[in-house]
Amino acid sequence: MIYKCRSTALGAVILTGLFHSPVCAIGVQSPEGTLQRYTDTENLTRLPWGSRSHWIQPWRAYMDTWPSSRIENSVGINYQNNADPASVDAIFKHLAKNGFKFVRIEFGWNNISYDDPSKLTRQDTFDNLISACKNSGLRPLILLNSNHGIPCPMKQYVVKLTQPAAKGDTQVHIDPSTLKLAVVDRSGLSNLSSRGWGAENLFTQIMPDGTCSLSKALTKDLSAGPAPAMTLKYLPFYPSKDKATGLEPPQFQETIAGWQLYIKTIASNMKRVLGTENAADAGFDFEVWNEMTFGSNFLDINKYYDKPIVQGEYSPAAIAKYTVDFVRDPKNHMPNVGITDGFEAQRPWASGSTLPAGLTAMSKHPYRGMTIYPYTKGVLAGQPLDALGGVAGQKAKGQWVDNFSPVYAAFFPEYFLSGNQTETLIRDLAPFNSNVGNFPHGRDTHAVFENGNDAPPPGMWVTEVNIDARGADPGFLLEYRFGGLSKVDSTMTTADVDRLKAKAALRYLTSYVNKGVSRIYFFEAVDREPAGLGMMSSDFLPAVKTNNNAIPSDDSAITSFAMLSIRRLIAAMKGDDTIVKARQISLQKIVEPESRVQFAGNPATTNSSPNPFPPLYNREVLAFFPFQATKHKFVIPVYVMTRNMVQRYKADAPNSDITRFDMPEETFRLDIGNIMGTDAKVSLYDPLTGMQAKVTVLRSGTKNIEIEAALTDSPRVLVIEEN
Repeated sequence: MIYKCRSTALGAVILTGLFHSPVCAIGVQSPEGTLQRYTDTENLTRLPWGSRSHWIQPWRAYMDTWPSSRIENSVGINYQNNADPASVDAIFKHLAKNGFKFVRIEFGWNNISYDDPSKLTRQDTFDNLISACKNSGLRPLILLNSNHGIPCPMKQYVVKLTQPAAKGDTQVHIDPSTLKLAVVDRSGLSNLSSRGWGAENLFTQIMPDGTCSLSKALTKDLSAGPAPAMTLKYLPFYPSKDKATGLEPPQFQETIAGWQLYIKTIASNMKRVLGTENAADAGFDFEVWNEMTFGSNFLDINKYYDKPIVQGEYSPAAIAKYTVDFVRDPKNHMPNVGITDGFEAQRPWASGSTLPAGLTAMSKHPYRGMTIYPYTKGVLAGQPLDALGGVAGQKAKGQWVDNFSPVYAAFFPEYFLSGNQTETLIRDLAPFNSNVGNFPHGRDTHAVFENGNDAPPPGMWVTEVNIDARGADPGFLLEYRFGGLSKVDSTMTTADVDRLKAKAALRYLTSYVNKGVSRIYFFEAVDREPAGLGMMSSDFLPAVKTNNNAIPSDDSAITSFAMLSIRRLIAAMKGDDTIVKARQISLQKIVEPESRVQFAGNPATTNSSPNPFPPLYNREVLAFFPFQATKHKFVIPVYVMTRNMVQRYKADAPNSDITRFDMPEETFRLDIGNIMGTDAKVSLYDPLTGMQAKVTVLRSGTKNIEIEAALTDSPRVLVIEEN
């Protein structure tokens, strides 16, 4: 079960003291509004692990030009498998029509039969979903998960307490006739300390009279009468290595064997429905676990006891390795199945060198809600750095206090490509290594197989992400007033939310994919709340239901703005699929004729040279993400990476004006290198509107082209066709 709170960050961290002294500013600036050295490795190397900065931009540490097919083959969606069973076929076909290639579906361990682990408990639901994948051409990513609410094959029932029990008791008295399904150490009372924790107080002893000893003291008083209970087929995970013996405990071996049976059952059913039993590609992928910020108590047997009953290595790394080894074993017949490690979705520690050999990707969920600076909700973790890479704070009582904080709101998709938190994903996406603690991180880090051969470096799949308009409406109004900013607009309409999701989707796809992510699964397909996270129109399901669960022949009125924008982007980026290794182009210079800022600098340092606390100019966050479509055609999404996507730019515009949250066009001059610019054709397409935008060629030569373009806060595709 996936439970969501979508304003979470990538994770809390323990910070280390790896810091550098001030050097020159990142990105050479001039009073004329010119930015040179657009890319520089120092944008990452001067932001060492444990530090953060409002000014340093890690995503500008490098620039890749990729084949444009990379965008087309990156778009995925999350589908909650109980969203609408009757309409799932229509839903998936609609997604495919609008450019989606992948769908992430959870089928947790609890869907395996308790009595026969080779069978599913919801066979019809499974077959319906996977058949819809087959019919639509969407490749399923099956989430293998074990939420501690219903963690594995189990039996739920109700026991009857014959006496009240008090908080702190370690025994309860139960009617023996209601304990027929109970098993010592595998059964227990549910939902005591938290809602949704099955068998959290295990029965360590069951007496004939119904007296049951508990694995830990009660956290609340219980009345006599009915109480929920559960019997687990498998023990919660023991450590993968017992500290006392150095061996793998038999209890761990039993549970991991059950986990492998779960994988086998899911895989055999996948191949049966997809018809890929003897194919070279089984036609699906696996994700191991969903985050570790909630629902993961089943990973640690000691969570079920007052005092640890065994010491040893925590189980996730071993579970991931056992999963990879099982799927990769030829005798299990799962060819070309991708495997991504969901244990790492909100943790920054793992790198390619520490993950299991044979893993396809590590998962990430880079959600971030509204953040207001100066930060008044607590203390920001990490050492603050200024624009020069120098320490910009003082340590007091073990915590860093900023010397100066700019005033602005951060609500933008690229937050985890930026330097606002030390956990920037660029550390794992960069084509060069940097350290997190003692471990190297970077896209080329990799493990070694047991035979000594190098394993392929794992990639990165963003298996959940979206921007939640509910996190900005009405927002932290007090903090906005503190900063002197206009408040978050509380009049956002459904049309505004749909436009926000469209702009965010375009920014997620172009930025994360260009920086090195190979798949992005948006959360989610269907949300019955119009202001929710659903990418599909709230009108789609009602229209389909009145049409015998089929898509109407004209579905334009029930295609959301977000879906349409994604379809337009993919069409604009489409190439001839012959480009395997793209020609690398460069952005040599940006000129911003009328400088605009994302936030103001420190007035006290205005006359300092260099200035440690300058404004953040739009040119410094100008996103330029090149792709090559054909031998002589380049398609380049360009936009201003604004910090606040819900900033209202037109204060007096009526609520019916959905452009009031769009950054007004700004003109930039871009000097692009390694382009045969002579007589090249240049255009600028806006997938948000489906319209062409203004672009002019200022100068061209055999190795470069200089253009002037009208840009905004949503990606426009600069098309350069060489002569």
